[in-house]
Amino acid sequence: MKSRKIGRPQVISDDERRALILTAAEDVFDRHGFGETSMQEIAAASGMAKKTVYKYFPDKMALFGALIASHDNLQVQLAGDPAETGDREERVAGTIERIATFILSPRQLMLTRLVIAEAHKSPELARRFHAECMSVTRRLLEQTLRAEFFDGECPAGLPGDVADMVIGSAIGVLHLDALMLQIDRPELEAEIARRARQVAATYVRSFENGRNVPLSG
Repeated sequence: MKSRKIGRPQVISDDERRALILTAAEDVFDRHGFGETSMQEIAAASGMAKKTVYKYFPDKMALFGALIASHDNLQVQLAGDPAETGDREERVAGTIERIATFILSPRQLMLTRLVIAEAHKSPELARRFHAECMSVTRRLLEQTLRAEFFDGECPAGLPGDVADMVIGSAIGVLHLDALMLQIDRPELEAEIARRARQVAATYVRSFENGRNVPLSG
């Protein structure tokens, strides 16, 4: 009887190892919370030794920071198709819907809950999350508003203020509901699309009618 040869374990790259660790960490953080999770648990979930995890991430905070930064090219993801067609209202609604869908995605909701829970202990982590996720979405909406409404000069800070109001109108209460409650995903996505269209229509029509609204300064 011939003995079976035991093959060599598959060699994976450093990038693949990092990705496996991050995936495991995301799952464990989601189940247990940041404070209750240990590096040993993350190592076990990733199928690696704890020293291997420490090789790539010196501590739990560094790992959490890497999770925040691991989104796939957020600017491209949210910017949409540069050849996007449609009228002004459709373009604005499309941008609002993409941003709202990202903010209310299961992964972003999970990270938001974790960051809120740890903000008082780790203000630097909260600042990083704000800079790499929240500020990016605000700037992208601001860019759309500048292109659609502010061809010439406008009061300093106005497009940013309007972007804040648009995001608040589109997802304010919905964001709180999604953070605290278990909302049916198709129902949530339908509501995001409805609100995006409604908010876009309100701002575009107000602007085009020349009313004294925030868009006019």
